[in-house]
Amino acid sequence: MTPEQLQMFERVVRKSPPMEAPQSATHPFDSRNISEVLPKKIRKLFDDGHYSHAILDAFKFIEQMLRKGSNKPQGYGSGLIKYALEGDAPKVKLRCPETEEYGKFRDNFEKMLLGAFGNLRNPHGHKIIELDPDQCLDELTIAAYFIRNIIISDIT
Repeated sequence: MTPEQLQMFERVVRKSPPMEAPQSATHPFDSRNISEVLPKKIRKLFDDGHYSHAILDAFKFIEQMLRKGSNKPQGYGSGLIKYALEGDAPKVKLRCPETEEYGKFRDNFEKMLLGAFGNLRNPHGHKIIELDPDQCLDELTIAAYFIRNIIISDIT
């Protein structure tokens, strides 16, 4: 390269706008807005590729919330869900959207939670299920929905 070409190259480079640093990749928990509601242990399990364990622990956390809120330390699964949410005076309160009637919301929430335990939590509790990260994130997003809507003052 001649000295003239080098000078021309230098002028072009100096006039160019500065390059921005590459943006760091957003963690999938952040892009799905589930980081704040799930215990940190679940993110570590996910990051380490233990997807089945991450899902199981997310649903165990829901059980912990229901036990705490209903004051039933020995309950688990569908029995705990029904004990905590059924009836005219449920033991655990939920965050109900203003557009919904609370009783209907609670009934539907209970049915969805029972379904989630049957279809998402229980299989991971009884056998190792191979998942890809996207499947795991889908199931953790569902768990996060339940966690966000259960009101336990000193857990959530």
